[in-house]
Amino acid sequence: MKIQLIRLIRYFLLILGVIALVVFISSLDINQVKKSLSSITWDIILIVMILNALGILIKAFRWRILIYKISNVKPSLFFSFLSIIAGVSAASFTPGRGGDIAKPLMLKTSYHVSLTQSIPAMLIERILDLLSVIAFFFVAWIILPKRHLIYNEIVLPAMTLAILLVLCAFILPKKIERICLLIIRKIPISPKLQSKLIILIEKFFQSIILLRGRKVSISMTILSLAAFFVEIIKFKFLFMVFGITISLMLIAFSFTASLAVSLLSFVPGGIGVTELSFVAILTKMIPNYTIAKLTSVVLAERMLTYYLLILLGAIILIIYRKKEHPIPSNK
Repeated sequence: MKIQLIRLIRYFLLILGVIALVVFISSLDINQVKKSLSSITWDIILIVMILNALGILIKAFRWRILIYKISNVKPSLFFSFLSIIAGVSAASFTPGRGGDIAKPLMLKTSYHVSLTQSIPAMLIERILDLLSVIAFFFVAWIILPKRHLIYNEIVLPAMTLAILLVLCAFILPKKIERICLLIIRKIPISPKLQSKLIILIEKFFQSIILLRGRKVSISMTILSLAAFFVEIIKFKFLFMVFGITISLMLIAFSFTASLAVSLLSFVPGGIGVTELSFVAILTKMIPNYTIAKLTSVVLAERMLTYYLLILLGAIILIIYRKKEHPIPSNK
């Protein structure tokens, strides 16, 4: 009953996000939006696709390293690439894109990696993505003139709290683990579920301790920042295509702030909320351009990358078949 209620809430929030997006688009000058979108040619689409594939490739390489460090199993780069796309689709129906269960399940069926190993890896991947968002947000927040920093009252405290929680987990993993285990043992749930949660938490913090190694942490950080930087470059390219002059720091701030707002909204995939907040921030920071033109850039990026990945990921999940690979030796 509780699971059904959670699903209903997720779908309700998703529908609200879609409705908000539709209402917002319908309030714009549709002719202006069409005129702006008509400037997108096939060569532009190809460049955006290449940039998007590059970002996915970096994340796939990071996912491959994570799994190898945690389970001593090294999935192929192509498999990891498909897993990332499938994960985007699966996570789009959960608040904050946090429920990316597709990658762990694909690993279990193809490489026999247990969920108690792959789920902590997935959570660490989400933390690395969050740290990238926070890093770019604070760099932009420091560099940009304070007159640009709208949403400051909402986003800044949330970003600060997030980075404090993450730092506590990395600096004091044993203490945080004991607190989490204590809470789990106090929750009135079945012994079987409690045992599984305890194993997950223990594996998660073991993975964090493993990733605290200098070489691993540096490589993971570089890959995470590189993947997010590709996202910013992709937006920069589209802004140039639409004839909009905007700095990389303004893009970084507006994009990270919109991601934070969508995360706080709990709307699955941030659908509707990300677009609305992104455009709202842009109209305040670069008021010389019409809302319709700014919306065209945001919608073009979302359609050519995120929404397309949801479709491709859904296809991958539908046609995916179990294909077992040899398990590498633990030597």
